[in-house]
Amino acid sequence: MSDSMSTGHASFTLRLGKNIYKCELEMPSGPVRVAELLPVLNKLAGFVIEGAVEETLEAGGAITCKAGCGACCRQPVPVSVHEAEVLEQVIAGMDAERRAVIEARFEGAIRRLDEGGLLEAMRDVHALDENGRRDLALKYFALGIACPFLEEESCSIYEHRPMRCREYLVTSPAENCSTPTPQSVKMVQLKAAPSLALYRLGAGLWRDEPEYLLMSLMADWKGQRAETPREAAPQILQTFLLALSGEEPKSAAKPE
Repeated sequence: MSDSMSTGHASFTLRLGKNIYKCELEMPSGPVRVAELLPVLNKLAGFVIEGAVEETLEAGGAITCKAGCGACCRQPVPVSVHEAEVLEQVIAGMDAERRAVIEARFEGAIRRLDEGGLLEAMRDVHALDENGRRDLALKYFALGIACPFLEEESCSIYEHRPMRCREYLVTSPAENCSTPTPQSVKMVQLKAAPSLALYRLGAGLWRDEPEYLLMSLMADWKGQRAETPREAAPQILQTFLLALSGEEPKSAAKPE
């Protein structure tokens, strides 16, 4: 969030099923682009994730994710166009030597996908159903393509990590993540998926179909990116909350 933006305070109660989250947020008060509101949306996602973690611990479970265990960082990670924009800014802000290393890793990921015969399928992942995406994700994982931001098996951009990464927490033994199957990896179950709500925002305030791209294919998207419009921050937040609760705005502003 830019230091020059005027800010306000949002206080509300989020209800997801039987769960009630008391939310206190500082946020811009004027028109913003969704990318500028990501710190607020990530904090809101944190309420949902932390609530699920608390329930897991109360039920006797344990979160087995830890620094240095980067197996999950070899999966295809969907990111919203807004997150991709921020990640581009993060890369642009690196010194020249490090930026060259990261960009080379992105290029290497695309090359590996092409050599493995998965590149076009990954580009068309939106056309697949849930089972098709799961099968493709397992094939991707088998190629061993590490996230370009993975350093010594830990995330080097942790503060800016995608919302989908924030949601990915497991209770099964950490070693199971190196050979994942639906039976061997048990994830923390969230009451709602903040990342899916974020994808609903698309390039405007609402999309009937979620809009996202795979982080490893950001180089494809870079040349096609159009600047997203500015909208009133409270309206963006309200749309995100409705999407989070599974509702559609009655007068949704949908992009052409």
